[in-house]
Amino acid sequence: MTDTIPQFGRKWADEVCKERTYAFVIIQDGRNRVALKRIEGAKHLLPGCLIEDDEDKEDAIIHKIKEDTGLEIELKTVVGAANEYVELEDGSTGNDIGTFYSAVISDSGPSSKKSLKKLDWYTADTVTSAVNRRSHIWAISKMLYQ
Repeated sequence: MTDTIPQFGRKWADEVCKERTYAFVIIQDGRNRVALKRIEGAKHLLPGCLIEDDEDKEDAIIHKIKEDTGLEIELKTVVGAANEYVELEDGSTGNDIGTFYSAVISDSGPSSKKSLKKLDWYTADTVTSAVNRRSHIWAISKMLYQ
């Protein structure tokens, strides 16, 4: 039996949504904290990247995290898949098709100070209140509590 992929957010009944494929990662440090990326003001999301048609999701997310933060991560498991309708910059609605992975830091490399500026770290009891997307809250909760 195949699990149903949860769909978060909403769209208008007749609206055509642009689908975008993403990979997101739930990174835990040695103190069981979860990394979030600050996107604007107090908004936070899981670190992630848009996947192009010919890209491998796992390779892309590992490369993106290294590029953005200097952290080398090791993917552990696929937490699950969830989709979310989101408002795009042009005011239309997109449907982000997300695959969520769990990961640990394998090497902080020479640019670990840079990573501190790119990521905020939250404990298990505070992380879901800091995230702005329901699909991300779903994935974090699934990993931490199930």
